[in-house]
Amino acid sequence: MNMRKTNKNVDADNFNRYLENCEKYNIKHELKIYSTSIQLETNSHIYRCSLTGRDEDIVNVGAISATFFNKELEPFDIRGKYGYREIEDAMEGKKIIQWDYKVAAGFQYCDEDFKLQNLKCWSYDINSAFSYAMLSPMPDTRVEPRYNDKIKSGEIGFYKLGGATTEVGEFAEIIFPLIDSPFKEYVYTRYEKKKNLPKGPERDKVKNELNFVTGLLARRNVFMRNAIIYYSNKYIKKFIDDDTIYCNVDCIVSLRPRYDIPVGKEIGQFKIEHECENFKYKMNGIYQWGTDGKDVHYIGIPKNLLSDIEDISSWQKNLKYIFDEKERRIKENVKKK
Repeated sequence: MNMRKTNKNVDADNFNRYLENCEKYNIKHELKIYSTSIQLETNSHIYRCSLTGRDEDIVNVGAISATFFNKELEPFDIRGKYGYREIEDAMEGKKIIQWDYKVAAGFQYCDEDFKLQNLKCWSYDINSAFSYAMLSPMPDTRVEPRYNDKIKSGEIGFYKLGGATTEVGEFAEIIFPLIDSPFKEYVYTRYEKKKNLPKGPERDKVKNELNFVTGLLARRNVFMRNAIIYYSNKYIKKFIDDDTIYCNVDCIVSLRPRYDIPVGKEIGQFKIEHECENFKYKMNGIYQWGTDGKDVHYIGIPKNLLSDIEDISSWQKNLKYIFDEKERRIKENVKKK
């Protein structure tokens, strides 16, 4: 009988004690170091510690994965096929998943002419962009695909470099039939819950359950992951015009109001995040709103760790703790101001 692992957040002192015991008594364990948290996993326990001092910055992908990959999705787990392999990354201390088909990336765009300029802009964010794409027809990877052929109606094709297409008559390197999305219940249940929750930890938890699964799919089914990215990219590109100065897979930043964009609370509609406000960007994924340093964005880094996009390396200095690889313990960050 498989016993479920205990799973809890701990402070730095307790984390160090658990890690010290693992190394002292040769207990098999694995360390995973993320940008703002660290995880220690043994055969029986999972311990997580925030490096910012805030539990909300702890990454808990395992719990989301266990909820998402239920029995209904087990048939779509294609590990062991299509060149799936796990590669140990000694530098990062974790496993990297690779396939014969490249994992696709979300669309990004920024106008180089306006880089690092202070502008007055409007921004429109899609309500749960990836989750909205997950409602679209998905590749049926339970069946054998066709190779190096033209797309027929009701099919989706993929390329080894990460692209995808549903255009009838286009050539693709591997082709699957399309089926009704198996993700609908998961998405609709959580989106409705998120929509009715006030801002706070509980809403953030549900939001993470929606946002993280696209990344998790890259580890189980590269074709479903790439289909989601294909639909997401195709959708956002419809709204790019001459006044769009910055864009990623779930938002448009414009030099003027956009009355043509569908605004609302439903999944796939847009919400107006900023209206005629100060905006500045350095590159894709690095931007800020306002001039007080309170709304600075660097993908993957909590906003409270940055105050200016022109000094993005400063976020690590603002961590409360760091993990000392040599001493094998969490320590106070002496660089923190």
